Amino acid sequence: MTTINTIHDLHRILVEHPEWRDELRRILLTEELLELPQRFAEYAKSTDEKLDALFRETRQNTSDISELKDLTRQNTSDISELKDLTRQNTSDISELKDLTRQNTNHIGEVKGMFMERISREDGGIIANDMGLQWRKTLDRNEVAQIADRARLSGAAEDISRDHMRAFVRADLVFEATDRSGNEIHVAVEISYTADERDVVRAMRHAEYLTRFTGTPAYAAIASVHTDNRVADIMTEDSPRPHGSAPETKVFWSRLPELEPAN
Repeated sequence: MTTINTIHDLHRILVEHPEWRDELRRILLTEELLELPQRFAEYAKSTDEKLDALFRETRQNTSDISELKDLTRQNTSDISELKDLTRQNTSDISELKDLTRQNTNHIGEVKGMFMERISREDGGIIANDMGLQWRKTLDRNEVAQIADRARLSGAAEDISRDHMRAFVRADLVFEATDRSGNEIHVAVEISYTADERDVVRAMRHAEYLTRFTGTPAYAAIASVHTDNRVADIMTEDSPRPHGSAPETKVFWSRLPELEPAN
């Protein structure tokens, strides 16, 4: 039996069994996406043939202005058809863009799932990157218990239900100790390309951890890339607990790029 525990296992298996790749594509992609290249090629060929025929006919009649006028009148319906074809072409291009965006989203979701799995298994590596000693990764039930205690004590009374739900579903929360042996928490947001939303969530979850547990908490991002717009508030050096510095920055643990399957 073949067992897949990591993205590297999946990579290895696909290298060993290249015939499995088409089946994986059929699972991940819709029939419409699989058929799109052929459909677009057929449409492009048909469009090129019609346009070539129209242009050849126009060039053959340009020598005689009078004849061209007559031809123009005769081909009013053809011009109308060309306009309709152009509108249809515009519609098809718009559909292609929508399908491309959907495909990009699907690929991003798949990458995101792999990234989250890798990062949850590598909590100790993220802690080491931060200069911390990893102790324990909290599962969702343990984070939910922290949230429940905060509700009962009134520590969460000013926090919206959506923010509390997002806190419980945080990508990764673990316990660690700093160089002085002090117990701390780390809230990690995991993404293929980290953006402003990831930064805001990580800082908010670190704030809640500090408030709910009474121990310092760090905000961190684990990603392959970062959006340039958040570069100024990301750091790979000397992270500090949330709120302990006038200019709080989010620690970035750089994840390795996914290797291609072939």
